Amino acid sequence: MQANREWISISDMMAGLMMVFLFIAVLFMSEVQKEQKVIKEIAESYQNIQQQLYRDLNQEFKEDLEIWDAEILEDNTIRFKSPEVLFDTNSSELKVLFMTVLDDFFPRYLVAP
Repeated sequence: MQANREWISISDMMAGLMMVFLFIAVLFMSEVQKEQKVIKEIAESYQNIQQQLYRDLNQEFKEDLEIWDAEILEDNTIRFKSPEVLFDTNSSELKVLFMTVLDDFFPRYLVAP
């Protein structure tokens, strides 16, 4: 009978230990879910800001993009499509026309909402 009492004590202790580990696991899962929610909110906020920036840049430069032969891509990259406007062949010097475009572009780009 004494042996049975020892096993009951050990099994009670193991059940208690299992409950402690279960409680720790539940708390850990709760924290992970909170962190995932925060990460999701940050990602959504970033995406909304990127989309708003894309709309703002298109609104600001919509009349000039065609004149400059430029485009604004979805990732907010601004691409000037005509290389002959940018530089002379085998030259690192900007053309006067492109310098004029940049003089108009950069101040407006930095102030764009």
